[in-house]
Amino acid sequence: MKKYELTSEYVEFDGRKLYRIKALKSFYLCGLTVKAGALGGYIEKEENLSQEGNAWIHGNAYVYDNAYVRDNAYICEEAWIHGNAEIKNEAWIHGNAEIGGNAKVKDEAEVYGDAEVCDNAEIRDNAEILGDAQIQGVVNISQDARICSDEDYAAVQGFRTKFKFATFYRAKDEKVMVYCGDFNGNLEGFREWAKKTFDGKNQKEYLTIADFMEQHFAPEKEED
Repeated sequence: MKKYELTSEYVEFDGRKLYRIKALKSFYLCGLTVKAGALGGYIEKEENLSQEGNAWIHGNAYVYDNAYVRDNAYICEEAWIHGNAEIKNEAWIHGNAEIGGNAKVKDEAEVYGDAEVCDNAEIRDNAEILGDAQIQGVVNISQDARICSDEDYAAVQGFRTKFKFATFYRAKDEKVMVYCGDFNGNLEGFREWAKKTFDGKNQKEYLTIADFMEQHFAPEKEED
């Protein structure tokens, strides 16, 4: 049995017709009981929301283009998802948040407020993106992140090999965290990993980047 159907009610948005969905069976999601017959948010086509799992779009949230919501993901309030974005697992998108491009939000990550995630950004684990943060480019933000503005993350690309990239971001405990493909942890751990893993020029590059990022995220000292 299908989980939902498209109704005849629609809105026109961004040059498209988006149809309100209606639940065909009852299920539980993120503290919310969706009852059979309940109306949800708006999608362009059935390919935007999986018929499997408990994923749901609620309120005035919009999902269109080739964006896909699945598993137990929850989209609500005024959030809008478009492009080739994928929202899955237990991810929660709400407020006025926008997810677009080839962005992925998964695991138990949460994006809300006026935050925007686009391009090839990937938000995972229990990361929290909020405020007016704009997450763009080749960026991976993961464990314990709390990004409230653009000042809370930075990306470095092109070191060691021209394809190598790393994301540095502020965690909920104010520590600086690093995602670098082969490494995912705090800045001190990143330094130790670089010393053990590399030597010569490569090691110097990693350690120089770590020093630079430590300065970048350090609080400004008040002048006497």
